[in-house]
Amino acid sequence: MRALSLLLAIAASVQAAESSPVIASLSGEEIFSRLMEHNRQRESLLRGYTVQRDYSATNPSGKLYAAEEVRMNYTAPDTKTFITLSARGSWLVRDLVFSRLMQSEASAARGSERTDSSIAPANYRFEASGAGEVAGRPCYVVHAIPLRKDKYLFEGQIWIDGAEFAIARIAARPASNPSFWIRRVEFVRTYSKVGSVWLPSRDETVADIVFHGRKVLTIDHRDYVLKTVDESSSR
Repeated sequence: MRALSLLLAIAASVQAAESSPVIASLSGEEIFSRLMEHNRQRESLLRGYTVQRDYSATNPSGKLYAAEEVRMNYTAPDTKTFITLSARGSWLVRDLVFSRLMQSEASAARGSERTDSSIAPANYRFEASGAGEVAGRPCYVVHAIPLRKDKYLFEGQIWIDGAEFAIARIAARPASNPSFWIRRVEFVRTYSKVGSVWLPSRDETVADIVFHGRKVLTIDHRDYVLKTVDESSSR
């Protein structure tokens, strides 16, 4: 009986090892350094892009309050512009949530806010916490610890692609509460490779709002058209 138990334990260990991503062992500092190098290469390559975004605001059961289709144009290094293509649902939600998100994103892309909110050693410390997978690709998983309380920074887990050292997924919460009216915010952002660079593919944010309960904001990113050093455009 003991022999059978031992064999089962060994088999379970082998199965777990086979299913775990196989990547080199690196410290949080080493992973952060590789990520920074990847980002420098990305910035030297990417001249801009256009993306279609689908914004939606719902309650947890899926009831839709508002939706908006937007074209966002990014020109390196710091210019983002937004054009609304279609809209439906609550004007108030679209004005107070969608429009303000776009304004904040455009502002954060320029000047000091762009530097202050970046995932860089000046703003975060990384602690390695194991390995994982995103879309079948092995990843390093790190805990990102903000170095100050700031609504533009976050605390949580980051999945970093084990081969290319690009961010593949973030699951986190703001380092500082963004508003008196919001009790708690949690978000998940996923990335995918578009051409030769990694870019956001989906954002999902859940917020508990005073007097209004829990709301879910989703942004789907699609139909990227890139402008890179090597090519005038690629889809």
